[in-house]
Amino acid sequence: MTARPHLPHYFPNYDIYVWLDSDTWVATPTAINTLVSAVNGKRIAVIPSVDRCYSRYYGLDALKNILEKVLPMYRNHLPEGLAHTMLVIGEMCSGVFAIPVNSPIWNEWAEEIGKILTYSAGLSVPLSHIFEQTALNLVVHRQHTHAAFLPARFDWILGAALPLIDDNSGDLLEPQPPHEKIEILHLIHSGHGVEGKRKSLEVFTRSGRRINTSFDWDSIRALRDQQKT
Repeated sequence: MTARPHLPHYFPNYDIYVWLDSDTWVATPTAINTLVSAVNGKRIAVIPSVDRCYSRYYGLDALKNILEKVLPMYRNHLPEGLAHTMLVIGEMCSGVFAIPVNSPIWNEWAEEIGKILTYSAGLSVPLSHIFEQTALNLVVHRQHTHAAFLPARFDWILGAALPLIDDNSGDLLEPQPPHEKIEILHLIHSGHGVEGKRKSLEVFTRSGRRINTSFDWDSIRALRDQQKT
């Protein structure tokens, strides 16, 4: 987590750095080129974790869930006022991004991580798994005019909304109209272990059929082959 802002030092001599978490996989042949193109003239290309399809942000229980589950993590990282601010300014996932080598984002991200580590140590509380993502969010929100924000389908969080399956192609689609193709899938839904991420889930096809499938690449590839035959 603390190494991520230092990628240009570990892997020098590149113009743009693209990061994909190890529990993501690329679902379309154009996804990476789009991510790289988006950062042209910007300091970062990143994907907000707020989307019209994500149920955790809508409904009568949405605020309750955020206050009970997300706010305590922010409180372990940030002073009270800033922790509450983070709830309303919109979260971005650090699991997929592109950053040019000369972007000031790198240094500012590292500095914010240092501040969070110091603050959490002062409270003697455990760090949550989103501490470096929180730091990146602070930096990006301060420089939002210099950031490119891609749609959620470029880092689709499986646990936030299950995709539709196209009956003919087997492609993964956004569950809300116009059902755009999901470009990069992020297997955040059933814990951190490999078996949890391969858990079979009941989902709908675009025609309304119910099917059960895992969402790792091998399972979806097999499903696509089956749908085409």
